[in-house]
Amino acid sequence: MTTTITDDEKAGRAEQLRFRFDILTDDDLALSLGLTTQTLATWRSNGEGPAYVKAGKTVFYRREDVESWLELCVTHPRARQAPANDNEPSDRSDAA
Repeated sequence: MTTTITDDEKAGRAEQLRFRFDILTDDDLALSLGLTTQTLATWRSNGEGPAYVKAGKTVFYRREDVESWLELCVTHPRARQAPANDNEPSDRSDAA
């Protein structure tokens, strides 16, 4: 007797594995970052973006790898200098 697994059962098992291993699909990550899956594919092709796992033809991203990659993407803006105020005394001594 052969047991047939329904699509819903397959989806449930896949969801359990994603939760157990804390992984994101290509669609999950694209949605989270506001990107397209094509952008992620281009990044993978160019060796950019977060590390990924490929199981067969399916791409997954471990959450820890995404978090590490995001930390590397953090930039800190430079503080802007206040405009010079001609009314304030300067440090230079212009006395004759």
